[in-house]
Amino acid sequence: MRGHLKPLTLKALESGCLTGYDIAKFVEEKTGKKPSSGSLYPLIDSMEKENLINSKEDGNKKILCLTKEGKKEAKRVDNIKQLMLKKLEESMKMFESIHNCETIELHRQVLKRMKADKMDLIIFPELEKLKHTILTISLNESNIAKKKKMAAIIKKANTELKKIKNGK
Repeated sequence: MRGHLKPLTLKALESGCLTGYDIAKFVEEKTGKKPSSGSLYPLIDSMEKENLINSKEDGNKKILCLTKEGKKEAKRVDNIKQLMLKKLEESMKMFESIHNCETIELHRQVLKRMKADKMDLIIFPELEKLKHTILTISLNESNIAKKKKMAAIIKKANTELKKIKNGK
């Protein structure tokens, strides 16, 4: 979450004024992780000091809105994101030209959705942890029996996931 909370907060506020609670819900929906109040509220305070957001009291709620500077910063962050996605797409095309990889089209679809801000990232943290674990075991484990056990677990998980895909 570190380093990504500020851009996510800017993104949340692009749709309009929100409470800190609403921002936390937005972040959780997008990433699968709810930011702690110890991370979110100090960030909100610093963003107010930077004149990126302003706040107004509404009863016992604090309503947060992007300022003109905040809108500029949100646009700058979005431009950086689009540039990163473009470079990633170019790298994928290069990879595809060198290797025959059947998942490239799926990656392209994910990139397309990310560019359009229509990609929920809720499973990505767990997917990254899984890839890290699999690759670490594959690189560091010489015991064939353990590798076969790992392959069986992956096969079983894949079977269960296909059931979800097929609506079962």
